[in-house]
Amino acid sequence: KVTYSQFLLRGAILSNTDWIIGMVVYAGHDTKLLRNVGKNKYKQTRVEKTLNKIVIVLIIFQVLLCLTVSILAANYNKQQTVVVN
Repeated sequence: KVTYSQFLLRGAILSNTDWIIGMVVYAGHDTKLLRNVGKNKYKQTRVEKTLNKIVIVLIIFQVLLCLTVSILAANYNKQQTVVVN
């Protein structure tokens, strides 16, 4: 009779034993251990979160600055062509 106390879960290490007899009970993708593998969330520190916000603000500022300068340059070029003609 096989009981739960005789099971070794995935990743377990058996030591101080000369020999063992083993049996695979179920090793599919629906096992509890395999379903929980790889679901760790990436943890960010406060510094990383703050830097991410600062980078986003700087990118938005650069885009707005580029748009403003390009509009002003277009207006300046239009005024220069009017004065020449």
